[in-house]
Amino acid sequence: MGGKNYNIDDFLAMENKVAAYWALFKAIQNSPSTPSDAEMRVLSLPDFLGLCCANGFDDLYWQAGWAAIPSAELMEAIGEPQLSQMLWKCIDIAREYGKKVGKDPFAPEGDYVDLDEETEAKFNSPDLNFCSLYPDWDDCCTRTIDYVRKNRHLFT
Repeated sequence: MGGKNYNIDDFLAMENKVAAYWALFKAIQNSPSTPSDAEMRVLSLPDFLGLCCANGFDDLYWQAGWAAIPSAELMEAIGEPQLSQMLWKCIDIAREYGKKVGKDPFAPEGDYVDLDEETEAKFNSPDLNFCSLYPDWDDCCTRTIDYVRKNRHLFT
């Protein structure tokens, strides 16, 4: 695979941080190289907001399980500790079930693990109500670009 097809400074120079986020998102998606961990965090935001915050963790797990860990890391990085803690708790719940069946649901090269009803029900506990904390999309995009700026070296 080739290298990155973008210059991070082009996005960091943009005045509109929301537009910068979406332009960077598209550039990462179109890059011929495998996304780095930092790039995966950037890519995870729409799935986290659109799936998990709208419908709960089980929706994120089934539709974009790859985004669970990068989303938790991103929420930590952009100052959303409550959302990050909730994500890590859900990840731990899924992994605990995974131990029972001998598979890590979030293994990089692994397949989805079919969760049992009891495990999925745990995702719907009142203390894991992502919908009640639904963050503002534009604010998250802005703070993600701020994260990129602070960690520019991870994108070069």
